[in-house]
Order: sequence, then structure tokens, then C-alpha cells
Amino acid sequence: MNSLHMQAFGPFPSEQAVDFDELGADGLFLISGPTGAGKTTILDALAFGLYGTVPGARSDAEDYRSHYADPDTPTYVEVEFTAQSRRWRVRRSPRYMRPKKRGTGMTEAKATAELSVFNPESGHWDGIGRTVSEVQAEINRVLGLNAAQFMQIVLLPQGEFARFLRADPIEREPILRRLFNTEHFTQLETILEARARQARAALEAVAQERQALMRQAHGSCGEDLPITAAAHPSIADVDAVLGAAVSVVRERIEIFTALQQSARARAAGAEAAAEAAAARLAERGKLTQLRSRQEAYAASADERTQLTELHRRALAAEQVAPHEREAEHAAQEQEAAHEQHTAALTAYSTELTALPRKPENATAAHIVQAAADGQRAAASIATHLTRVDELTLQRTQLQQQQAAATGRVGELEEKAAAQNAALNELNARIETRGDVQQEHDRLNRALEAAEVRQQRSDEITAAQQQLDEQQQTLKARQDEEAAAQHAYARIRATRLAGIAAELAAELTPGHTCPVCGSAEHPAPAEPRDDTVTKADEDAALHAWTQAQSAANTARSTLAETRARITALTHSLGELAGEEASGAVAELTQARDTAAQTLRELEQLRTKRDELRQNRAALEQQQAAAREHAQACATELSAVEGQLKQLDDVVSGDQEAALHPFGFEAPSTSAAAEECAAQLQRLRDAGETLIQAQTKREAAAAESAQRRDAFATARAEAGFADRSEYQQARQIDRAAVEKTLRAAADEAARIAELKSQDWYTSASADTASDEELADCVAITAEQRTAASSDAEHLGQLVAVHRHDAADLIQLRERFMQTAGEVEAEVAQRRGDVALDGIVRATSADNLQRLPLSSYALLSLFVEVAHNASERLQTMSGGRFTLIHDLSLHRREKRAGLGLQVLDTFTDEPRDPRSLSGGETFMASLALALGLADTVAAAAGGIRLDSLFIDEGFGSLDPDALAQVMEVLDELRAGGRCVGVISHVQSMLQSIPQQLRIERSPTGSTITHRSSPDS
Repeated sequence: MNSLHMQAFGPFPSEQAVDFDELGADGLFLISGPTGAGKTTILDALAFGLYGTVPGARSDAEDYRSHYADPDTPTYVEVEFTAQSRRWRVRRSPRYMRPKKRGTGMTEAKATAELSVFNPESGHWDGIGRTVSEVQAEINRVLGLNAAQFMQIVLLPQGEFARFLRADPIEREPILRRLFNTEHFTQLETILEARARQARAALEAVAQERQALMRQAHGSCGEDLPITAAAHPSIADVDAVLGAAVSVVRERIEIFTALQQSARARAAGAEAAAEAAAARLAERGKLTQLRSRQEAYAASADERTQLTELHRRALAAEQVAPHEREAEHAAQEQEAAHEQHTAALTAYSTELTALPRKPENATAAHIVQAAADGQRAAASIATHLTRVDELTLQRTQLQQQQAAATGRVGELEEKAAAQNAALNELNARIETRGDVQQEHDRLNRALEAAEVRQQRSDEITAAQQQLDEQQQTLKARQDEEAAAQHAYARIRATRLAGIAAELAAELTPGHTCPVCGSAEHPAPAEPRDDTVTKADEDAALHAWTQAQSAANTARSTLAETRARITALTHSLGELAGEEASGAVAELTQARDTAAQTLRELEQLRTKRDELRQNRAALEQQQAAAREHAQACATELSAVEGQLKQLDDVVSGDQEAALHPFGFEAPSTSAAAEECAAQLQRLRDAGETLIQAQTKREAAAAESAQRRDAFATARAEAGFADRSEYQQARQIDRAAVEKTLRAAADEAARIAELKSQDWYTSASADTASDEELADCVAITAEQRTAASSDAEHLGQLVAVHRHDAADLIQLRERFMQTAGEVEAEVAQRRGDVALDGIVRATSADNLQRLPLSSYALLSLFVEVAHNASERLQTMSGGRFTLIHDLSLHRREKRAGLGLQVLDTFTDEPRDPRSLSGGETFMASLALALGLADTVAAAAGGIRLDSLFIDEGFGSLDPDALAQVMEVLDELRAGGRCVGVISHVQSMLQSIPQQLRIERSPTGSTITHRSSPDS
């Protein structure tokens, strides 16, 4: 342990710090202080910081927060320790009630925990965990101890080991199991029990599987087999049954196979006879059908001749048809060309008529060329006139914009003059209110001082009333405290007077007296009429402590109230010198008037800022208007220059191009554009007419040529005229061809049937149709009967073969896995035997001890050995702890008993017969021995810190000196030992001391480095 910091924990209301590195520099230090001051709380804080709990019955209370602490003071414990060569720090807070952050009342603060480790490279603490579970798991891992082990081998609490020393063996067992964590042995017993249970189930499953195989073999052969009656059949038992079953089934297969072969021979003969009869009947039917087809084919000879001629004419017409289609297409092309020429001529004449004058003695080609020249001249004139119009319009617009810009400049100058006048007026009004802000601030300070004085005066009056009530409460609590103290003193005196009778009531015949050590009790003291028990004394002490705590709380509350009144009075006196004294109402009215004036002043400043912004914008607008007027003048000058350059409009060549068509030189762009459009239409119509005329002449020549070719082809095909050709085109050649192909196929089929072998035999067969049908029926019945017999016998053979195969497969599969299963059976039997030994249910466990109990017994033997060495040193060789193996009352097993061997009498003694000092030495020796054993069992961890709580007051000087020698040995071994005691000699002999001071407002911790300080 390196250090401890705590706040609002136990009796310590404020932050307390303990530096164990400094305190334990000599290896031994003392924790002292009056009863109830909080010595044990230091050990509780260490346990709570590391594990979140405290030793003994105090852990059940879970009320770790100090009752002396201010409600707003948080409760926490912070422990720094070294483990695994690293410095660790854990900070933990318990669950407690605190004031709500919002509103009134209390709320519960949740338990928290934080763990960090020091990083020597960075010089900072690195966080490890922030949840309670994460922190606890990491601490358990780092220290290698759980809470119970830590509190038994690092913290030796008050009375715990004295009770452990005097306890019955049956009471020691659960404590030792918790300390040594022998749960893994119990878990091993549970695992082995489960494995044994599984092994028994597996053995039973193997036995049932083998019995099922034997029952299956019996069901397959249906005869008695040599089935064993054993509950767990062996491999030989199962194999004998399966082998016998296979032999029986094979004999049956041989018998049914011979019968099946005989039935098949009969069925084959009947099959051949039936097939022959059916063949004769089938041939008779085919012969009848063939003769019918021959008659039908001969009757259709004339029809076939007519169809052949139609087919020839249809083929000839199809050869002429392409020429007909070409002639018709050429005629259609000629008609279309003629219509296009007529339309083009009409359009051309229309365009000529629309001209002012029609050209004389000119062909269409010449007119088209002249129209092209005239259209280009008119288009050029139109472009020239359009540019003049655009520049004229632009000049007019620029003149208008220049006039508007000039007028805008004048307007903006008038607005600027008006804004300057308004701004000057606002500046004058603002300057007249410059001292209002200082007056407003002065009134604010005076008003705040007056309100604070009033508030302090009200608080002093209320606190004075509380002080009167608290003084009355304190007087009542002091009376209750005095009464409770008197009652406790009276009850304790009465109990001490009758203590002999109380001790005599606990004496048992045959057991030693705790006072004299004698086992005989000849004259035990009799109880008095006013007997008081320890419970009565404890109750009176508790009542006195409660009354004392209530009186201390009342004193603390009264002192706090008085301090608060003093502070309020002092504060009120300091406020008396504040400036601008006066009534709150008058100051408030004056302050509000000044605030209204300030608001008006702020509005004037806002309006002035707006005017300044508007004036700046107006100046920008003036500059923009002047720039726009100048730009308009510049652009206007450029436009007028361009107009002067475009004075000449039409050239002589352009007028000559327009003259043949009667057009005068245009004066406007619209007239020029219209002239150009009219000449373009004339040009397009002339070009279209020329193209249509050329196409009409070519189409007429093509049409005459195609007509001559069609007539020549028709005559060559043998058609006298066009009508005869059209009739041939109407013939359905595909239908004719289909009919002719069907007739040819029929003739070929008839010839093929007559060439087959059956035709000769069928023609020579003289039997009637009725005779052939009767023969077929008789042979079919014979074949069916024989086949049915053979099929039935075949099914029987197949069934028995399947049974034989199943039995053989079962036998082979069983023998293949038998060795492996037998090995598993042996292993399972071993699991059952091991479970019996480990859990002491088998006769092979000679000591009749389960594994967990045996392990616990071995560890307890080590504890007794280590403790005995300590006790011999403390007692000067008089006492030795003996491991008692005898079986005691209410015990199922022996081995956890303890006795003390007294060398003065050479007789073993019950530990309960030891005196107070002897009990403390034996308890301390047992605690140290147990700590050594637990540390070794936990992995040989090193424990550098040890804390011992009380018990030294029961020792005489010599015994105390011997105990101190043991502590010196621990210190010499590198351990730091802290002891809690009231013994005066220890206060004088241990230089390093931690003194706990108690007061009505709580306890404090002071470190003293020498007994004289």
C-alpha cells in the first residue's frame, strides 16, 4: 500500500490523507486513538477502495457516508498501491443520498469506481476501467486475491480469528473453503459426476443397441436363435445370433430359387406359342388393309392426270410473272413523272405572272440564272438598309438614356442636401444627452447595495429565530445525553457486580473454566435479583452513543447558525459604506427614468447610423448616374459616325440585276427583302420544272421497253393471250403438288408392303379369322399363369436375399465397430470408477473423503504447521497448535479440529480454555499462518503490507515483547506492519504513529513521527 485518500467516509467528514510509504519507512507503525474515533475505519477504507466492501458485519450496513459531512461534500476513497512492479490508483464512491442539482430534496448518487495505472514514460495516469465490474475484475487479477482472502491475510480484523480459533470444525469448513477458493475441486467433482452419469447412459445405450440387433435377427428369420439373457451382451453373443440368422435365410433362398427356375421354363414355352398365334392374326389384318388401299389407288388415275396438267401451266405462269410486275411498275413511274411535270409547270407560270415584268424570249434555264443574280443583289441591299435602321434606332435610345441620366444626377444631389441637414440635427440632439449613462450606472450601484442590505437584514432576523429554537433543542439533547450516560453507568456497574454469576451460567460440566482453567465447578456463583446481561449493557451503551451523537449534532448545528449570523452581521457592516444610500423604491424610480432616457438616446444613435448609411449609398448612386450619362454620350458619338459611313445604299450592278424583272431599286429594307424572296421563289420553281421535264422523258422510254419484254415472255410460255395467262396465275400450285406427292407416296408404300416377308405367308394362310382369334386367347392364358408363378417365386427370393444382405451388413458393421465400441465401453467404465473414488462413493477410496475435502484438509494441515511456529515464538515455547484428526459431534468427516499443546502440563487443551492474552497470541499466530498459506495457495504472491486490529491490551509485558519480536521478524522479512492498539507501551516503543482525533464535528488523522511529538 502506498497511500490512502478519503472524504466524507465513516467518522471523517473532510478530506484525509495517509502516506503509507512515509508511515511505514521503518516497517512498523501504530494507529491509535480513542474508542470510536475511526481507527478501524482506515482498514475499512482500504478494503472499500479495493473491493467495494468492508470486513465483518459492518459490510451489511452499506452506510459508508460520514454523518458529519456537509450534504454537498462528495464521498470517495482513493487508494494507491504497487502490484506486479507497477503503480496503481483506484478511486471508488459508495451509493449515498445527495442534494438535487435542480430544485429541492435529495437524490441517490450511484456507486462509481475508476482504476488507472501510472505510465513512467509519459508521467501520466492511464485509465484502465470506469465501471464497477471492470475495475473489480482488473483488481482481482492484479492482486491475485479476492475480497475474503485480502481481509484475512492483509487485514486482521477485530475478533475474527479469535472466533475462528474457538470455532467448531464444522464451522471452520465454509470459512476455509471461501479463503482457499477450493471451488475448482468441487467443480471437478461435479464434472466427474456428470461424466460418470454420461458413461452409465452410454453403457446402457450400447447394451440396448446390441439387444436390438439380436431382436432384429430373430425377426428376419422367424426361428428360435441362441439369444443370451445377459443385461450387457458381449461381442461373441451378438455375433452368434447374427451368424445363425444368416444361415437360415440362405437355405430358404436356395429352395425358392429352384422353384422359380421351373416356373420360368413353363412361362417361356407359353410365351413362344402366344407370340406365334398373335403374329398370324396380325398378318391377316395387315393383308386386309393392303388390299383396300390398292383398290382406292386404282380408282384415282384420271384425277392424277388432270392435276399433272394444272401443275405444268402454273409453273409456266410463274416464270412470266416477273416481266408483268416490271411493266406495271414502269407504267406507274411514267404516270407519276407526268403529274410532277404538270405541277412544276403550274408553279413556274404562277411565279412569272407575279413579277412586275416578264422576261421576253427567254428559256427557263436563262430565267433561272437571271433570277439567281437578282436575288443576290436584293439580299445585299436588304442587309445594308437593315443596318442603317438599327443604328438609327440605337441613336434615338441613347439620346433618351442620356437625358434620363442627367435628370437623375440632379435628383440625387437634392436628396443628399436634405440628408446632410437631418444628420446635423441628430448630432446636436445626441450631444445634449452625454451624461445620462453615468447617472444610470450610479443609480444601479446604489440600488444593488440597498437590496443586498435589505436581504442581509432579513437573513439575520431569520437566523436569530433559528438560533433560539436550536438553543432549546440543544438543552433537550444535553439532558437526554446526561440521562443516557447515567443509565449506562448504573447498568454497567450492576453487571460488573454480578459478572461472576454470568460467567458461572456459561459453565458446562466437564469443560474448563475460562477464568481458572479447571474442569470442576464446585461452587458456581448464584445470580442476583437485579441481574443485568451483556445485551442490556450493550443496549444502554448504544442509547448513550445515540444520545451523544444527537447532542453533538445539535451543538454543531448551533455553532453553524452562530457563525452564519456573525458572517451576515459583518457583511451588513461592510455594506454600510456603499454610495448613494436611499430607499429602494426611490432609487428604482430614478434608475427607471434614466434607463428610459438611455433608450431614447440609443434610438437617436440608431437613426443617425441609418442616415449615415443612406448618405453613403446616395453618394454611390450619384457616382453611378454620372458614369452612366458619360457612357451614353460616348456611345452616341460612335453610332453617328457609323451612320455617316452608310450613306450610299445601292450600286449600279445591283440595279442592272433587278431591271430584267421590272424591279426598281428598293428604298427600305422590307422592300428589298420582299424582292429577294420573290426572285428566290422564281428560281426554285424554274429549277424544279427543269428536273421534272427530264424525269418525265426518261420514265416514258422505260415504260415502253418493259411492255415489249412482258409480251415476248408470255408468248414464249405458250399463252395465246393475256386472259389465258391470268387463268393460269389463279391455279393453287402448292395444293396441286401436295395432292400429287400424296399419290406417289401411296404407290411407293403399297409396293413396299408387298415386298415384305409376311405378305407371302399371309397370302398362303387359309385359316379363318375366328380360328386365329381363339388360338391367341388360349396361348395368352397359359402364358399369364406361368408368368405369375415365376414372379411370385422371384419376389420370395428377392425378399430373402434382401434379408440376408441386411443381416450380413449388420454383422459386418457390428464387427467393424465392435473393437472401437468395446474400447469406449472400457473408458466409460473407467469414468464411473474414477467418479466413485473422487466423490468417495466407492470402496476404493479408503479415507472416504471427497477430493475437495481432502484438498482442504491438506491446506489446513499447512495452516496449523505455519501457525504453530508463530505461536511457539510468541509464547516462549510453551504453546503449540496441534492438528486434531478426531471426529467430533455433528461432524460427518474429521480433519479440521485444532488443539493447543501446553508444555507445562504436556496435555492438549481446547483453544476455548485459553486466557484472553493466550487467545490473542494463538489467534494472531493462526492469522499469520493462514495468511502465509493463502498467499502460497494464491500463486505465491508477495504481500508487503499487513494490518492487525486490536488485541494487544490482553497481553502482559513479557507476552507483548514476544509478540513484538514476531512483528519485528515480519518487518525484517520486508513486510510493512500496521497495528491498531491502545497499549501505552506500544505508544512509547513505536516511533511512526497515526493518531486519530475525535471531535463533535467528526474525526481527523495526524501523522506523528516520534512518541514525544
